[in-house]
Amino acid sequence: MAAHEGLRQRRRPGAESRPRAQSQSDEEDDEMLGTDAPLRRTMSTASLGNGELRSLYRYVNHYVTRYCVRIRDIFRNFMGGRAPQPAVPPTAQTRASLDILDTIQKTPFNPEIPEHEASLLELWTILGTGDAYERVGAHWGRLGFQGKDPATDFRGQGALGLRNMLHFARQHKEHALGMITDRDNVLPFAIAVINISAHLLILLNTHAGRLGNSLFEFTTTSDEALALFDSLFSLVFIEFMDFHRHAIHAFVASGGNAALAVMQFNPIRAKFFDTLSRQISDGSFMTSYVEQVSSAGISPSPYLPAPGPGQQPVPGQEILKPSAAPAEPAVGVLVDLN
Repeated sequence: MAAHEGLRQRRRPGAESRPRAQSQSDEEDDEMLGTDAPLRRTMSTASLGNGELRSLYRYVNHYVTRYCVRIRDIFRNFMGGRAPQPAVPPTAQTRASLDILDTIQKTPFNPEIPEHEASLLELWTILGTGDAYERVGAHWGRLGFQGKDPATDFRGQGALGLRNMLHFARQHKEHALGMITDRDNVLPFAIAVINISAHLLILLNTHAGRLGNSLFEFTTTSDEALALFDSLFSLVFIEFMDFHRHAIHAFVASGGNAALAVMQFNPIRAKFFDTLSRQISDGSFMTSYVEQVSSAGISPSPYLPAPGPGQQPVPGQEILKPSAAPAEPAVGVLVDLN
């Protein structure tokens, strides 16, 4: 009996302090893990039969669990507390609408095309502060163009960039003039419009199913598809103006050189579109933007040159005129169903 009592009282060195340290560590892990704590504690107290192995197991288990929880929290913060939505394939109507936008984007600005020249003239009339219109000159720099000839800046976005710029000038003249006349503004209007238009089209093609289907659900003509993109662009561009302004203020307030503020455009734009991409994935973008675009008006604007004698029309050109539909619609081509 005495021998049994001696065995029960015999303990390994450090045994008296282990329960208290283990309890304190468990409480810390419980606070970190929340509902996952019981499972982790069950794993860490598993009997391995050897003190050294037990300590090693607990050490590894503790830190692996800690990093797993950290990754979980990072993912939750990244998704804004929302679960990612399943992928949605684009409908034929969406693909046809995107084909229209791609066709206009790939159409180079050509001053010899009357519609292109007329659009540029109207743009200057709205934003040129009353000065006489001249096709080429340093005065275009006041609107935010990089060169004396606006045609050179439209190369990346083609006629779609001009269309978006003119639509924004018509519908949001005060915003446009505010950018142009504000001496503290470091965001050139024309270049910013062309750049954001190009990246918005990339975003739309990337999320063609989820975003495109919501935007082009009831589209029946090319004019409707173009008008919807015009309106979506205007809403997004206004948001970007505000986003960029706050980012520049934060950059300067944190000690950044104000003279280098203009160089922050690319990282700010990247962060802005990353945010939009996440909003599209979790569905909040549709509430913020697409519902507002649904009331967009239709403004016919044929931006493609008519084919010459014996030339085939550019894909999609046959439906660019309002209510004009081919007799036998090809697959993926928008037609007027009315």
